[in-house]
Amino acid sequence: MDFINFGSLIHSMNKAHIVLIPKVPHPDQIGQFRPISLCNFSYKVLSKVLANRLRSILPSLISFNQAAFVHDRQIQDNIIVAHEVFHYLKNKRSGIDFDMGLKIDMNKAYDRIEWDFLQAVMLKMGFVASWVNLIMKCLNTVSFSVLLNGKPGPTFSPSRGWRQGDPLSPYLFILVAEVLTAMINRACLNHSPVGVQMGAEGPSISHLLFADDSLFFVKASVENCQSMMTILTNYCTASGQRVNFSKSSLFFSLNTPLELQLNISDILGVHESDDPGKYLGLPTLW
Repeated sequence: MDFINFGSLIHSMNKAHIVLIPKVPHPDQIGQFRPISLCNFSYKVLSKVLANRLRSILPSLISFNQAAFVHDRQIQDNIIVAHEVFHYLKNKRSGIDFDMGLKIDMNKAYDRIEWDFLQAVMLKMGFVASWVNLIMKCLNTVSFSVLLNGKPGPTFSPSRGWRQGDPLSPYLFILVAEVLTAMINRACLNHSPVGVQMGAEGPSISHLLFADDSLFFVKASVENCQSMMTILTNYCTASGQRVNFSKSSLFFSLNTPLELQLNISDILGVHESDDPGKYLGLPTLW
């Protein structure tokens, strides 16, 4: 109760062990491990209380482009919409407008976000300062030690990011990602960039988010791509996020000229693909 009422948190309560979980069968590089935090049970109770309170108001804060961790939103919603858009792109063979899909991979999404940015976002959204201070206390009092062969190593403290395994982490992440949605929506109001519209009376679809899985759909033009690049650059600069362009990909409608495809690929620094691959574990085309 001292934590809830006065914001005081014993540092030893917020100490966590990091366990490295292999992503591949025979890992030989540190990037092939996923760090999972084993948090103190008492801290997880406090964190879960805050997470439950935060979860109840997320539907009024998070736009419908984000389908992760929000009550009454389903993963299949994004899967179905993504499939329909990619099916439309694959079969669009004529017309004076060209469309494209951009799949973005965020590098170490949970580990890179700046705490100051999260604090500013929460205050801008209208959270009271006392609540924001509780969240920040959960972040800036943590200390880690890596478990190697079952034994903890030296203790160290982070300066940004948050733990995978903390009940608060997914909710804090989508609060930060909402800034990207706001930037895209504001740009779309100014018609730069312009989302993909599959029918004359249909809605314009600009992006789909599921936590750090990001899909963007825009009219394929140099101007739109430059606008998207500006949005991503500004968002990454402010939040601390970094786009992994080597794991990102582009998918164009069939009527897009090859020269335009090459120009856009060069501007974004992303390779063009004939197959958008999987989205949220399922193939986007079948």
